[in-house]
Amino acid sequence: MTNAIVKVDPILMPQTLAAVMELSEVLAKSGILPSYLNTPSKVATVILAGREFGLSAIQSTKLIFVDTKGRWGMMTALIGARIFHLGHSYEVKELTVEKCTIEFTRKGHAPVSYTVTIKEAHEGKWDSDWDNSKSEWKTKATWRSYPRDMLFNRCLAMGARKFMPDICAGFYTPDELGVSTAVTDEGEEMVDGECRPVPEPVGGDEPSPKTEPEPKSEPQEASDLTTRGARLTALQDVLKRLAGFDPQEHGPYWARNHVAKHYNKKANSDLTDLEINEFYEEALGILAGVQEQLAKEAGNVA
Repeated sequence: MTNAIVKVDPILMPQTLAAVMELSEVLAKSGILPSYLNTPSKVATVILAGREFGLSAIQSTKLIFVDTKGRWGMMTALIGARIFHLGHSYEVKELTVEKCTIEFTRKGHAPVSYTVTIKEAHEGKWDSDWDNSKSEWKTKATWRSYPRDMLFNRCLAMGARKFMPDICAGFYTPDELGVSTAVTDEGEEMVDGECRPVPEPVGGDEPSPKTEPEPKSEPQEASDLTTRGARLTALQDVLKRLAGFDPQEHGPYWARNHVAKHYNKKANSDLTDLEINEFYEEALGILAGVQEQLAKEAGNVA
C-alpha cells in the first residue's frame, strides 16, 4: 500500500473540461474501469474530484467513488497517502485480529491514539450484512477473510477523521458507507461490483439487538472518544444539555435541532458509527450556538 501521492506532469493532465470529457469517454469505453464507472459523465466527475486531491485521472478512478445514494467516498489507501503528503504521520501500534491501535501525529502537534476492536465491529455490524432471504446476519467475506486489514482500514479512517479532518474532507470509506468491497492480496480494499450500498433489513424480520446498560453521562474530551460507548455517552450528554434550554427563548437554534428527533428513532445499538459521529458534531454545533446567544444576551460578547 503506497503512502505517496504521485506528482503528475501537468502537461499529461487534461487542462479543459472538453479535454476531461474526451479522456473520460476513452476510459469509459476501455472496459478496465470499475463497472459502476460506465458512462463518460461518471468518469469525468470522479476525475474532477480527484484533481482536488492532486490525483491523476487513473488514480482518481481507483481511489475515489460515489455510491448509488450520491455519497462520496475514498479508499483507505488515499487517506494514508494524504496523511503523509500533507506532512502529518501515523504509526500502527497494535494490529491483531482482535484490535487495531494507530497513533496519529499532526505536524507540530503531540501524537494521539485511536483504537477499534473486533467487538465494536460485531456490535456495530460493521462486519455483517443482513440476509433478507434468511432473516439473519451474515459475516461479510472481507471481514471473515481479512479481519486485520479491515480493522486497520476502520481505525485509520475513523482516527484520521477525528484528529485530521482535513485529510478526509467529508469523504468516507466503502466499509463505512456499507458499499460492497473486496481486498487484494496486498491488503488494499477495492470497491467491488456496482458500488451499491448493502440493502437495509426489511420488514420486521431483523432480530432486536441486545442493548447493554448505558454508562452514566460524563463530559468527554475529544481525545477520549475512541470507543463506541464513549461517543454515545458524549452524544447523550450534549442532547441532555440542549433539552435544558427553553425552546421559546432560543427558538432560532432550537428549530435547527432535528438531531434528537432522528437520534431517538433508533436504539443505541442500531445507530451506525457514521450516524453517531454526525449527530454528535451537529448537536455540538447547535449547543455552541445556543451558548453564544446566551453569552451575547448576558453582555459577555460584543
